Amino acid sequence: MSWHKTSRTLHKWLMLFVGIQFLIWSISGLYMVVMDIHYIHGDTLIKPSNNHGNIQELALDNTDGNNTVYSLHSSQLNFSIMQLMQRYPDAENIELDRLLTHTVYRFKVDGQFHLINADNGVLLSPISIGTAIKVAQSQYSGDMSSSDFHVSYLSDQAPRELSARHLPVWRIDIDDAANPTLYVSAHSGKVITKRHSYWRVFDWMFAFHVMDYIEESADNWLLLCVSVIASIASFFGLILIYYRVLNQGKLRTIVGRN
Repeated sequence: MSWHKTSRTLHKWLMLFVGIQFLIWSISGLYMVVMDIHYIHGDTLIKPSNNHGNIQELALDNTDGNNTVYSLHSSQLNFSIMQLMQRYPDAENIELDRLLTHTVYRFKVDGQFHLINADNGVLLSPISIGTAIKVAQSQYSGDMSSSDFHVSYLSDQAPRELSARHLPVWRIDIDDAANPTLYVSAHSGKVITKRHSYWRVFDWMFAFHVMDYIEESADNWLLLCVSVIASIASFFGLILIYYRVLNQGKLRTIVGRN
């Protein structure tokens, strides 16, 4: 069998095998290119803020949900940093911040966030459902007062769209355009992740694009195998192009002689 016929046969059958994945690559790639990545990340779901913290001096300028700027300094606090360190000697990454109307210390002990009221030293974490709702309302760029929403507490199992390292969290699903969801950390009191319908479609498109059908598999042999087969099919396709160009050249030569 000639190289021409062999290449045509192999190219045809290999492309039949990987053709559907080629189509998936094209559609998923187009979606990921067309969509604005900042919108996909949910940046438009959160109000802009001015945060100019200076942790060394325990002073911080921050904003509340109404974009009102506050200036805080350790001299204004009733519960000092020394008292905090006496109570939590292993505290790390200490920040002075605001949680709604409270001035708080946010820090880590053994990798877990804690919140302490900087006025009276009361432990605020894990935050309550009411506090989580108020945090979401203060940071959501839309109007939660005119939208229905559902709140659930996640502590054991994270959904596909959330990393398990963020647990426990309060999940706030808002009945608004694109079905946004805000995840508020029960320990830090921060909105740690925001999701919406277009992000969820993007996530599936990315999974289809890299052939991650078993959720973030580190060793994606399926993608490797299909990529190798696609490369081989493309190689035989190039051979077919060569023969076609060669035959056309021969045909022109014959026509020219006649």
